[in-house]
Amino acid sequence: MSIISWIFRDLGHQKEILVLKDLVQLFKPDILFLCETIMNANKIEELTVKLAFQSTFVVDKEGGRQGLGLFSHENLECNIMSHSTNFVRAKVRQEEGLT
Repeated sequence: MSIISWIFRDLGHQKEILVLKDLVQLFKPDILFLCETIMNANKIEELTVKLAFQSTFVVDKEGGRQGLGLFSHENLECNIMSHSTNFVRAKVRQEEGLT
């Protein structure tokens, strides 16, 4: 299982989204975790399709705090155990028979 975790403050700019898309295509992570995003939850969720992931869990930005996004593929069972504006705690396992 491969994971990319990225502090991506400039995710609102098209150039940075293209860089992120290239990174995902190059390394093909099973999970992508974005932190300190400056985008609203709906904008982060739109990235699910652009980045070719099947599911997304978002902690929306609130006040001066920035958001979080956890993206995963369908071959993973990703259960969110707890979360706050500072973290996402998830239990992840690869489903048997899926690659």
